[in-house]
Amino acid sequence: AKTLAPFRVFAASHPDLEGVKSQRDSSGAIDYGQVDLALRMNRPKLLADVVESWKSLAEDRPTICFAVNRDHAAALAKQFEDAGIPSAYMDCETPQLERSAIRKRFLNGDVRVECNVDVIGLGVDWPEVSCISYCRPTRSEMRYVQNIGRGLRTAEGKSDLIVIDHSDTTLKLGFVS
Repeated sequence: AKTLAPFRVFAASHPDLEGVKSQRDSSGAIDYGQVDLALRMNRPKLLADVVESWKSLAEDRPTICFAVNRDHAAALAKQFEDAGIPSAYMDCETPQLERSAIRKRFLNGDVRVECNVDVIGLGVDWPEVSCISYCRPTRSEMRYVQNIGRGLRTAEGKSDLIVIDHSDTTLKLGFVS
């Protein structure tokens, strides 16, 4: 039986999601509408807080950052890069060869934060991840558990997982346990 890594959750910024419309996703579940959500989450103060929170809570931990959409993920990666933190960007259109190169750079420490939208959330095994920067509010418990689950695998040298929740999802849905 595999065990899960212990985790700690830190609530960082609290986004204003009042009035964000809901819509059905491809599975039929109701979640926040991506357009409204991206407008709320892709704001300079929130982007800066993501980097500052990471620097104070998880600096040097291999990190996956979950974003709302492509623009948001690219803005997050740029914010980390501008702060001197090597990062990468990945979306569903990133070619497999490039994904493999990013993975290799992540493993050897040349990328510290991988910012993605809907790529690393399901079926990806990166057990060395010891921080999740969650910048993608969701009403979907399944999405949330799958996303945080990317960091819950145990790995040699990994003591725990830090979740930095910039989405208030933990507050609304509870801990993934």
